[in-house]
Amino acid sequence: MNNDHSAIGSNHNPGEPRKVSTSADDPAKESGFVGRVGATAGSLPSKVDEQIKRYPYLTIGLAAAIGTGVGIVVSSRVLRTVLAAVGAAAAAELTRAYFRKNAWVVKAS
Repeated sequence: MNNDHSAIGSNHNPGEPRKVSTSADDPAKESGFVGRVGATAGSLPSKVDEQIKRYPYLTIGLAAAIGTGVGIVVSSRVLRTVLAAVGAAAAAELTRAYFRKNAWVVKAS
């Protein structure tokens, strides 16, 4: 994967998506996990469009399966309750982990 987005060259293909420059184009911020997530999220619409054009029936089948799964979960009180309980437990654990890591840190002035 090419991460050089500094300028559009003369061999730029107009059909390819290009990066829209933002105020957060600091290369130091684009390293590691956050940079990979940002790059993936930025290219996701073009990848989805490409997959829809390449595999239309598979895409329709996948959308139908996801819609059916969401419909089953939303229509069932038991599954909604389980999903809410899992979400609440995950939020509580993430909050506890955050406070264990950051609440007791004393910064020297």
